[in-house]
Amino acid sequence: MTGATRNAGKISKAACTVLALIAFLVFAAFSGASEANELDAAMKAYGVKNLQEFHKKLLPLAEAGDVKAQSNLGALYMQGAGVKQDFKTAFDWLSTAAAQGDATAQQNLGAMYLNGWGVDRDLATGARWYKFAGEGGNINAAAMLGRLYEKGAGVARDLAQAAKWYRKAADKGHVVAQFNYGNLLLNGPKGIRDQARARQWFERASKAGFVKATYNLGHIHWNGIGVAENYKKAWNYFLTAAKGGNAKGMLNLGVMRLEGHYRKVDLVEAFKWGVLAKNLGAKKQAMELLAHLRPQLTKAQMKRADDAAQKWYDAHRR
Repeated sequence: MTGATRNAGKISKAACTVLALIAFLVFAAFSGASEANELDAAMKAYGVKNLQEFHKKLLPLAEAGDVKAQSNLGALYMQGAGVKQDFKTAFDWLSTAAAQGDATAQQNLGAMYLNGWGVDRDLATGARWYKFAGEGGNINAAAMLGRLYEKGAGVARDLAQAAKWYRKAADKGHVVAQFNYGNLLLNGPKGIRDQARARQWFERASKAGFVKATYNLGHIHWNGIGVAENYKKAWNYFLTAAKGGNAKGMLNLGVMRLEGHYRKVDLVEAFKWGVLAKNLGAKKQAMELLAHLRPQLTKAQMKRADDAAQKWYDAHRR
């Protein structure tokens, strides 16, 4: 059972999480702003403090032909931020700005086509707008283009192009692109695969707080993928991932306590990690681990493990 559990957790294409096809909303051209604070940066640049004031400021500028205002106004209507969500109005403003070369508007217009927001879903048209935006320097668009080329969504599948666009975004600090590029380097075909570089990109994403990259680093060191097996490093990466809420990291900590990797065998601790993994998202594999452990533990030991799991969760809940 232990070998099956460990192998099931190995890094693979199926196990690696990549950028979803639901595109993120961005606001126009404020370099250095992260996805989380782009709206705040945009409002600050216009000297406003709330969304309603932002809309009021943008509307006359957009009507007067200000491209950035048109782009931002379209983004507000697309999101329903400070105004009632209105995809038609969003599409009109974004189309106007995109036609004038605004890369952020092009990216958001691509998102509308990609997701069917107010228009018929059209992956090819969405991908075309993303390419315009990516060529215009929009790193979110570059990251999405990498995903589209990797999956063959709206474009012919082309892993070399996927690598190119992921790398463009990754070089500029896009953490999800760094993670996805790492996965492509790890699992891609000959000519793309490079385990050492994959690890480097996971390290960059992990340092930026991307928990799934931290989890992947644990597997790399646990299984000796391009490096010598190092159970101490694996444990520390899995523990960091677990503290970030990663259920598979918790599961693998349980397997390591079961197998005596880095830390000595402790079935109560293994059960604790299994309980946490089951409750936080890795139910199927955790149930396998728990089923293996139950015959070897007393009811009192399982109760102690349950209590320890609750205590750990209370201490680390996010």
